[in-house]
Amino acid sequence: MNWKKHLITWLVLLVLAAAVVAATVFFERDSHGTGTRAVVQYLSDGCFTVSVLYIGCAILMAIQEAGNFYGIQYLFYTLVRLFSFGRDRYSEKKDYFTYCTEKKERQAAEGKSPLKLAMFLMGLVCLALSMLFVALFYRTA
Repeated sequence: MNWKKHLITWLVLLVLAAAVVAATVFFERDSHGTGTRAVVQYLSDGCFTVSVLYIGCAILMAIQEAGNFYGIQYLFYTLVRLFSFGRDRYSEKKDYFTYCTEKKERQAAEGKSPLKLAMFLMGLVCLALSMLFVALFYRTA
């Protein structure tokens, strides 16, 4: 069952990466022209875009997993509780320490997500592909 979760994660990331690369190639081809050299440049741009998005999101997920966004999450929790229409919204309000403790316990119970590592590795692969396309671009000159 666990390998299915990993496989689905990788396949979804691969499909999203392919969609971003295809969209980049499509939009740049319509605005800048066609040709072998141009398409290689567009493929490099698309792969680099995917790598920046995936590596950036993986780093943000690592920061969030370490608990560095608990303050912002608690702020939104407080705002939602403040503007909710429930009768007992004040009796169920948690303080910051309780909120952080519950978040850490929930995170420990769920375990590590395969998404962070998969996004980081897929971002590195797309970065390598982008560098490969840059090398091909200069080779076709």
